[in-house]
Amino acid sequence: MAYYKKAMINQYWGSSVDTKPTDSPPAGSEFNETDTLDKYVFTGFAWVKQIKNYRSRMPAEERR
Repeated sequence: MAYYKKAMINQYWGSSVDTKPTDSPPAGSEFNETDTLDKYVFTGFAWVKQIKNYRSRMPAEERR
């Protein structure tokens, strides 16, 4: 049997004008902007903005 140990990720919070951490956070770490509610995930090389799922906020009758 094989298993995979997931590395510890870091979670950061700050405003959109704050510099995102560059102290080699582990890939998968998250930065949450408190003023814009945007979320970024560190790929191991760069911070990438995650696309929000607006569909889940739509009323059920509008989801198709």
